[in-house]
Amino acid sequence: MAKKFPNTNCDNTYDTKSMKRGQVLIINNKFFNPPHKVRTGSEIDLKCLRELFKQMHMEVEFHEDLDKSQMEQVILQFAKFDAYKISDICIIVIMSHGTEREKEQVVLDRYGQGLKTSWIEDQFNNVNCTLFSGKPKVLLYQLCRGKQPDFATTKIKDKEDATNDPNVVFTETDRNQNNAGLVETDSGLIFQTERRLEDMLVGYATQRGRQAHRDPILGSWYIQLICEVLMEKAHDTQLIEMLNEVDRKMKMLSSQDYTMQTSSYTSNGFNKSLYFNPGIYLDASGNVQKFI
Repeated sequence: MAKKFPNTNCDNTYDTKSMKRGQVLIINNKFFNPPHKVRTGSEIDLKCLRELFKQMHMEVEFHEDLDKSQMEQVILQFAKFDAYKISDICIIVIMSHGTEREKEQVVLDRYGQGLKTSWIEDQFNNVNCTLFSGKPKVLLYQLCRGKQPDFATTKIKDKEDATNDPNVVFTETDRNQNNAGLVETDSGLIFQTERRLEDMLVGYATQRGRQAHRDPILGSWYIQLICEVLMEKAHDTQLIEMLNEVDRKMKMLSSQDYTMQTSSYTSNGFNKSLYFNPGIYLDASGNVQKFI
């Protein structure tokens, strides 16, 4: 929990001091029709994310196993103006299988239909989403962005060397069985003007064209590291620094097949520091209070 608000220039820091700290939308697609596999372990990610944002005193809405039409409806409804939902921060987390189609990144529904991530992001621009105009909007995608594995530049020679290397991650079942527990992939007049797209940060579990890893027992690398880093540092560290820390930690992970993963993020006019300030808020008199 934060003990005080950061002493920063208000022009360079998003205002995140109200009791209505944030609105969170999580979509987790776990079950799929063949040939796509069940995303075993994604339920762990969902549980951790819900607990993380709950402890940050944000309102969390989550949905599971949606088809394309349902995903569209849920996203449109979440982005729709509602005075009750006015908050400091908007967060959208989408976890599913994904791929590229016609040079566009898509999120797959349980039937294999693709919803373009560009469409999702358009719903939260300043034209379509006045609810969060001028507010920080963070979109996080846990999904594959293609079919290419991201192999380490230097392979470990054999399984024994891999088992003894602290930088190679195995599940407990993988240490004792040949195939169980293997890490898987998620394949004019004076107006106050504003740009169509700004204050949006888009985080990706992996690089374009590459696969993302998910442990069937422990959850996905990206989401678990986000939860870990935010739990440890959100009380006094701004978001960009924490995402960089996520990738530094991810650099130490490798699958049993010697594949690795590099996370990334894109700033779309996200020009200020975002502090979550968990646990405290300013009351109507400007006094610092603790959430109960």
